[in-house]
Amino acid sequence: MRLLKRKYAFLFGPLLGCICIYVYVFMEQSGKDKIINKYLRFDMDVKAVPSPFSLYGKADQNIVLYNRMPKCGSSTMHTFLGRLSQLQGKFRMKHSTIYGKRQLSDKKDIIDFARSLHNPNNSNCKSHKCVFDRHIHFVNFEDFGFKQPIYFNIIREPFEQRLSVYYYTYAKRKPEELTKLFRSHKNRTFEECIQQNIKDTKAVDRQCFVDPVKQYVIWFCGHEPNCSTNMAYGLQKAKHNIDKYHMLVGLTEEFGLTLKAMERILPSFFLGIGKFKASTKLNSVNDSKKKRPSSKMVIEYVKMRLKENYEIYNYVKQKFHATLKKLNVS
Repeated sequence: MRLLKRKYAFLFGPLLGCICIYVYVFMEQSGKDKIINKYLRFDMDVKAVPSPFSLYGKADQNIVLYNRMPKCGSSTMHTFLGRLSQLQGKFRMKHSTIYGKRQLSDKKDIIDFARSLHNPNNSNCKSHKCVFDRHIHFVNFEDFGFKQPIYFNIIREPFEQRLSVYYYTYAKRKPEELTKLFRSHKNRTFEECIQQNIKDTKAVDRQCFVDPVKQYVIWFCGHEPNCSTNMAYGLQKAKHNIDKYHMLVGLTEEFGLTLKAMERILPSFFLGIGKFKASTKLNSVNDSKKKRPSSKMVIEYVKMRLKENYEIYNYVKQKFHATLKKLNVS
Protein backbone atom coordinates (compact mmCIF):
# COMPACT_ATOMS: atom_id res chain seq x y z
CA MET A 1 0.00 0.00 0.00
CA ARG A 2 2.84 2.37 0.88
CA LEU A 3 4.52 1.51 -2.42
CA LEU A 4 1.30 2.44 -4.29
CA LYS A 5 1.09 5.78 -2.46
CA ARG A 6 4.72 6.53 -3.30
CA LYS A 7 4.21 5.38 -6.88
CA TYR A 8 1.25 7.68 -7.55
CA ALA A 9 2.15 10.53 -5.23
CA PHE A 10 3.80 12.40 -8.10
CA LEU A 11 0.41 12.55 -9.88
CA PHE A 12 -1.40 14.38 -7.07
CA GLY A 13 0.51 17.65 -7.47
CA PRO A 14 -0.17 18.13 -11.20
CA LEU A 15 -3.77 16.92 -10.75
CA LEU A 16 -4.34 19.45 -7.98
CA GLY A 17 -2.76 22.12 -10.17
CA CYS A 18 -5.09 21.27 -13.05
CA ILE A 19 -8.11 21.50 -10.74
CA CYS A 20 -6.97 24.93 -9.49
CA ILE A 21 -6.42 26.18 -13.04
CA TYR A 22 -9.88 24.91 -14.08
CA VAL A 23 -11.54 26.65 -11.13
CA TYR A 24 -9.61 29.88 -11.86
CA VAL A 25 -10.53 29.85 -15.57
CA PHE A 26 -14.18 29.06 -14.76
CA MET A 27 -14.40 31.88 -12.25
CA GLU A 28 -12.62 34.30 -14.59
CA GLN A 29 -14.98 33.40 -17.45
CA SER A 30 -17.97 33.80 -15.15
CA GLY A 31 -16.66 37.22 -14.25
CA LYS A 32 -16.28 38.10 -17.93
CA ASP A 33 -19.80 36.88 -18.61
CA LYS A 34 -21.09 39.11 -15.82
CA ILE A 35 -19.20 42.07 -17.27
CA ILE A 36 -20.56 41.35 -20.77
CA ASN A 37 -24.07 41.03 -19.35
CA LYS A 38 -23.52 44.33 -17.54
CA TYR A 39 -22.40 45.93 -20.80
CA LEU A 40 -25.51 44.67 -22.56
CA ARG A 41 -27.97 45.30 -19.75
CA PHE A 42 -29.60 48.02 -21.85
CA ASP A 43 -30.82 45.45 -24.41
CA MET A 44 -34.09 45.14 -22.52
CA ASP A 45 -34.71 48.90 -22.84
CA VAL A 46 -33.84 49.36 -26.53
CA LYS A 47 -36.60 48.43 -28.92
CA ALA A 48 -35.99 47.03 -32.39
CA VAL A 49 -38.53 49.51 -33.78
CA PRO A 50 -37.90 52.85 -32.05
CA SER A 51 -40.91 54.44 -30.36
CA PRO A 52 -41.71 58.19 -30.51
CA PHE A 53 -39.84 60.61 -28.28
CA SER A 54 -41.46 61.63 -25.02
CA LEU A 55 -40.72 63.60 -21.85
CA TYR A 56 -38.91 61.84 -19.01
CA GLY A 57 -41.37 61.92 -16.13
CA LYS A 58 -38.79 62.42 -13.38
CA ALA A 59 -36.99 65.30 -15.08
CA ASP A 60 -36.78 68.76 -13.52
CA GLN A 61 -39.57 70.61 -15.35
CA ASN A 62 -37.79 73.97 -14.97
CA ILE A 63 -34.52 73.00 -16.65
CA VAL A 64 -33.82 72.09 -20.29
CA LEU A 65 -30.32 71.04 -21.37
CA TYR A 66 -29.36 71.32 -25.02
CA ASN A 67 -26.01 69.48 -25.07
CA ARG A 68 -25.42 70.68 -28.60
CA MET A 69 -23.44 68.60 -31.08
CA PRO A 70 -21.08 70.66 -33.29
CA LYS A 71 -21.87 71.40 -36.95
CA CYS A 72 -25.45 70.18 -36.70
CA GLY A 73 -27.16 73.56 -36.79
CA SER A 74 -26.35 74.29 -33.15
CA SER A 75 -25.49 77.98 -33.71
CA THR A 76 -28.81 78.52 -35.48
CA MET A 77 -30.66 76.69 -32.71
CA HIS A 78 -28.88 78.74 -30.05
CA THR A 79 -29.86 81.96 -31.85
CA PHE A 80 -33.49 80.83 -32.12
CA LEU A 81 -33.61 79.91 -28.43
CA GLY A 82 -32.17 83.28 -27.45
CA ARG A 83 -34.67 85.08 -29.68
CA LEU A 84 -37.58 83.06 -28.27
CA SER A 85 -36.45 83.81 -24.72
CA GLN A 86 -36.51 87.56 -25.43
CA LEU A 87 -39.84 87.49 -27.28
CA GLN A 88 -41.82 85.20 -24.98
CA GLY A 89 -40.03 85.55 -21.66
CA LYS A 90 -40.89 81.94 -20.79
CA PHE A 91 -37.33 80.96 -19.89
CA ARG A 92 -33.85 82.32 -19.30
CA MET A 93 -31.15 81.34 -21.76
CA LYS A 94 -27.89 80.17 -20.18
CA HIS A 95 -25.22 79.92 -22.87
CA SER A 96 -21.88 78.22 -22.19
CA THR A 97 -18.71 79.53 -23.79
CA ILE A 98 -16.88 76.27 -23.04
CA TYR A 99 -16.44 74.61 -26.43
CA GLY A 100 -13.50 72.23 -26.21
CA LYS A 101 -14.13 70.38 -22.94
CA ARG A 102 -16.78 67.89 -24.07
CA GLN A 103 -15.52 64.70 -22.43
CA LEU A 104 -15.15 64.88 -18.64
CA SER A 105 -12.90 62.10 -17.37
CA ASP A 106 -12.74 63.44 -13.82
CA LYS A 107 -15.77 62.60 -11.66
CA LYS A 108 -15.38 65.92 -9.84
CA ASP A 109 -15.76 67.82 -13.13
CA ILE A 110 -18.97 65.93 -13.90
CA ILE A 111 -20.38 66.69 -10.43
CA ASP A 112 -19.40 70.36 -10.76
CA PHE A 113 -21.19 70.53 -14.11
CA ALA A 114 -24.32 68.87 -12.71
CA ARG A 115 -24.27 71.17 -9.69
CA SER A 116 -23.93 74.26 -11.92
CA LEU A 117 -27.36 73.60 -13.43
CA HIS A 118 -29.01 73.18 -10.04
CA ASN A 119 -27.29 76.00 -8.15
CA PRO A 120 -30.04 78.55 -7.35
CA ASN A 121 -27.48 81.29 -6.58
CA ASN A 122 -26.01 80.93 -10.07
CA SER A 123 -28.90 80.01 -12.38
CA ASN A 124 -31.97 81.11 -10.40
CA CYS A 125 -33.87 78.30 -12.12
CA LYS A 126 -36.00 77.50 -9.11
CA SER A 127 -38.33 80.42 -9.74
CA HIS A 128 -37.71 80.71 -13.49
CA LYS A 129 -37.42 78.18 -16.29
CA CYS A 130 -33.95 77.93 -17.81
CA VAL A 131 -32.45 76.52 -20.99
CA PHE A 132 -28.77 75.64 -20.79
CA ASP A 133 -26.61 74.88 -23.80
CA ARG A 134 -23.11 73.47 -24.02
CA HIS A 135 -21.02 71.22 -26.25
CA ILE A 136 -20.84 68.28 -23.83
CA HIS A 137 -21.48 64.55 -23.81
CA PHE A 138 -24.53 63.13 -22.07
CA VAL A 139 -24.48 63.24 -18.25
CA ASN A 140 -26.81 61.17 -16.11
CA PHE A 141 -27.49 63.64 -13.31
CA GLU A 142 -29.29 61.00 -11.26
CA ASP A 143 -26.02 59.08 -10.84
CA PHE A 144 -24.76 62.02 -8.78
CA GLY A 145 -27.86 62.77 -6.74
CA PHE A 146 -29.37 65.49 -8.95
CA LYS A 147 -32.63 65.59 -10.90
CA GLN A 148 -32.26 65.00 -14.61
CA PRO A 149 -32.87 68.03 -16.84
CA ILE A 150 -35.11 67.78 -19.90
CA TYR A 151 -32.67 66.79 -22.65
CA PHE A 152 -32.95 67.67 -26.30
CA ASN A 153 -30.50 67.73 -29.20
CA ILE A 154 -30.24 67.84 -32.97
CA ILE A 155 -27.95 65.73 -35.17
CA ARG A 156 -26.95 65.70 -38.83
CA GLU A 157 -26.44 63.07 -41.50
CA PRO A 158 -22.93 61.87 -40.48
CA PHE A 159 -21.19 62.34 -43.85
CA GLU A 160 -22.63 65.85 -44.13
CA GLN A 161 -21.51 66.64 -40.59
CA ARG A 162 -17.88 65.67 -41.24
CA LEU A 163 -17.93 67.58 -44.54
CA SER A 164 -19.13 70.66 -42.67
CA VAL A 165 -16.48 70.21 -39.96
CA TYR A 166 -13.76 70.04 -42.63
CA TYR A 167 -14.66 73.24 -44.48
CA TYR A 168 -15.56 75.17 -41.34
CA THR A 169 -12.28 74.29 -39.64
CA TYR A 170 -10.09 75.33 -42.57
CA ALA A 171 -12.17 78.41 -43.39
CA LYS A 172 -12.81 79.88 -39.96
CA ARG A 173 -10.39 78.40 -37.44
CA LYS A 174 -6.61 78.65 -37.29
CA PRO A 175 -5.58 76.82 -34.11
CA GLU A 176 -1.93 77.46 -33.26
CA GLU A 177 -1.06 73.78 -32.93
CA LEU A 178 -2.18 73.22 -36.55
CA THR A 179 -0.46 76.23 -38.13
CA LYS A 180 1.91 74.12 -40.22
CA LEU A 181 -0.94 71.86 -41.33
CA PHE A 182 -3.00 74.87 -42.42
CA ARG A 183 -0.08 76.24 -44.46
CA SER A 184 0.31 72.94 -46.30
CA HIS A 185 -3.42 72.56 -46.91
CA LYS A 186 -3.45 74.80 -50.02
CA ASN A 187 -7.25 74.87 -50.28
CA ARG A 188 -7.63 71.17 -50.93
CA THR A 189 -11.17 69.94 -51.28
CA PHE A 190 -12.46 67.29 -48.90
CA GLU A 191 -12.28 64.74 -51.71
CA GLU A 192 -8.65 65.62 -52.51
CA CYS A 193 -7.75 65.40 -48.83
CA ILE A 194 -9.20 61.88 -48.55
CA GLN A 195 -7.62 60.68 -51.80
CA GLN A 196 -4.16 61.96 -50.87
CA ASN A 197 -4.21 60.36 -47.42
CA ILE A 198 -6.43 57.31 -47.81
CA LYS A 199 -3.58 54.86 -47.17
CA ASP A 200 -2.85 56.51 -43.82
CA THR A 201 -5.83 56.43 -41.45
CA LYS A 202 -4.16 58.75 -38.95
CA ALA A 203 -3.51 61.34 -41.66
CA VAL A 204 -7.13 61.09 -42.83
CA ASP A 205 -8.34 61.64 -39.28
CA ARG A 206 -5.96 64.52 -38.54
CA GLN A 207 -5.97 66.39 -41.83
CA CYS A 208 -9.44 65.60 -43.17
CA PHE A 209 -11.19 65.63 -39.76
CA VAL A 210 -12.99 62.32 -40.30
CA ASP A 211 -12.31 61.48 -36.67
CA PRO A 212 -14.01 61.18 -34.17
CA VAL A 213 -15.58 58.33 -36.12
CA LYS A 214 -17.68 57.28 -33.11
CA GLN A 215 -18.72 60.78 -32.06
CA TYR A 216 -22.47 60.14 -32.09
CA VAL A 217 -22.12 57.03 -29.93
CA ILE A 218 -19.91 58.71 -27.32
CA TRP A 219 -22.01 61.89 -27.32
CA PHE A 220 -25.17 60.10 -26.26
CA CYS A 221 -23.49 57.34 -24.21
CA GLY A 222 -21.59 59.59 -21.82
CA HIS A 223 -18.25 60.04 -20.12
CA GLU A 224 -17.33 56.56 -18.94
CA PRO A 225 -14.42 54.85 -20.79
CA ASN A 226 -16.60 51.96 -22.00
CA CYS A 227 -18.53 54.38 -24.20
CA SER A 228 -15.54 54.64 -26.53
CA THR A 229 -13.72 51.36 -25.92
CA ASN A 230 -16.63 48.90 -26.12
CA MET A 231 -19.01 49.61 -29.00
CA ALA A 232 -21.48 46.88 -27.99
CA TYR A 233 -21.91 48.74 -24.72
CA GLY A 234 -21.62 52.23 -26.19
CA LEU A 235 -24.26 51.74 -28.87
CA GLN A 236 -26.75 50.15 -26.50
CA LYS A 237 -26.31 52.74 -23.79
CA ALA A 238 -26.48 55.61 -26.27
CA LYS A 239 -29.81 54.30 -27.58
CA HIS A 240 -31.02 53.72 -24.02
CA ASN A 241 -30.22 57.33 -23.07
CA ILE A 242 -31.89 58.63 -26.23
CA ASP A 243 -35.01 56.58 -25.53
CA LYS A 244 -35.33 57.34 -21.83
CA TYR A 245 -34.05 60.85 -21.25
CA HIS A 246 -34.44 62.89 -24.45
CA MET A 247 -37.66 64.72 -25.14
CA LEU A 248 -36.45 65.02 -28.75
CA VAL A 249 -33.43 64.54 -30.97
CA GLY A 250 -34.16 66.40 -34.18
CA LEU A 251 -32.50 66.34 -37.59
CA THR A 252 -30.59 69.18 -39.23
CA GLU A 253 -31.98 68.11 -42.61
CA GLU A 254 -35.50 68.61 -41.22
CA PHE A 255 -34.86 71.68 -39.10
CA GLY A 256 -38.30 73.20 -39.62
CA LEU A 257 -40.06 70.02 -38.52
CA THR A 258 -37.69 69.80 -35.55
CA LEU A 259 -38.81 73.26 -34.41
CA LYS A 260 -42.48 72.32 -34.80
CA ALA A 261 -41.97 69.10 -32.82
CA MET A 262 -40.21 71.01 -30.03
CA GLU A 263 -43.15 73.39 -29.81
CA ARG A 264 -45.68 70.56 -29.63
CA ILE A 265 -43.79 68.43 -27.10
CA LEU A 266 -42.85 71.22 -24.68
CA PRO A 267 -45.02 74.32 -25.27
CA SER A 268 -44.27 75.61 -21.75
CA PHE A 269 -40.80 76.43 -23.10
CA PHE A 270 -40.96 76.46 -26.88
CA LEU A 271 -44.35 77.85 -27.86
CA GLY A 272 -43.77 80.01 -30.96
CA ILE A 273 -40.42 78.56 -32.05
CA GLY A 274 -42.11 76.68 -34.91
CA LYS A 275 -42.78 80.01 -36.63
CA PHE A 276 -39.11 80.86 -37.03
CA LYS A 277 -37.66 80.54 -40.53
CA ALA A 278 -35.67 77.32 -40.50
CA SER A 279 -33.68 78.30 -43.59
CA THR A 280 -31.68 80.79 -41.51
CA LYS A 281 -28.01 79.74 -41.49
CA LEU A 282 -25.52 81.12 -39.00
CA ASN A 283 -21.84 80.42 -38.34
CA SER A 284 -21.59 78.42 -41.57
CA VAL A 285 -19.32 78.39 -44.60
CA ASN A 286 -20.62 79.62 -47.95
CA ASP A 287 -22.01 76.61 -49.84
CA SER A 288 -20.08 77.64 -52.97
CA LYS A 289 -16.85 76.90 -51.09
CA LYS A 290 -17.99 73.41 -50.19
CA LYS A 291 -17.03 71.23 -53.12
CA ARG A 292 -18.95 68.02 -52.74
CA PRO A 293 -17.11 64.74 -53.36
CA SER A 294 -18.05 63.07 -56.63
CA SER A 295 -15.94 59.96 -56.11
CA LYS A 296 -18.07 57.01 -55.05
CA MET A 297 -14.97 55.47 -53.49
CA VAL A 298 -14.38 58.50 -51.25
CA ILE A 299 -18.02 58.66 -50.16
CA GLU A 300 -18.17 54.94 -49.38
CA TYR A 301 -14.82 55.05 -47.55
CA VAL A 302 -15.95 57.88 -45.26
CA LYS A 303 -19.36 56.31 -44.60
CA MET A 304 -17.69 53.00 -43.77
CA ARG A 305 -15.47 54.77 -41.23
CA LEU A 306 -18.57 56.39 -39.72
CA LYS A 307 -20.66 53.21 -39.49
CA GLU A 308 -21.31 53.53 -35.72
CA ASN A 309 -22.42 57.13 -36.20
CA TYR A 310 -24.84 55.95 -38.87
CA GLU A 311 -26.32 53.37 -36.53
CA ILE A 312 -27.18 56.12 -34.04
CA TYR A 313 -28.33 58.50 -36.77
CA ASN A 314 -30.66 55.95 -38.38
CA TYR A 315 -32.07 55.01 -34.98
CA VAL A 316 -32.79 58.66 -34.18
CA LYS A 317 -34.26 59.22 -37.65
CA GLN A 318 -36.80 56.43 -37.11
CA LYS A 319 -37.76 57.83 -33.68
CA PHE A 320 -38.03 61.34 -35.12
CA HIS A 321 -40.37 60.30 -37.92
CA ALA A 322 -42.44 58.20 -35.50
CA THR A 323 -42.72 61.32 -33.34
CA LEU A 324 -43.86 63.51 -36.24
CA LYS A 325 -46.52 60.95 -37.09
CA LYS A 326 -47.74 60.79 -33.49
CA LEU A 327 -47.87 64.60 -33.24
CA ASN A 328 -49.43 64.93 -36.69
CA VAL A 329 -46.69 67.37 -37.68
CA SER A 330 -45.85 67.85 -41.34
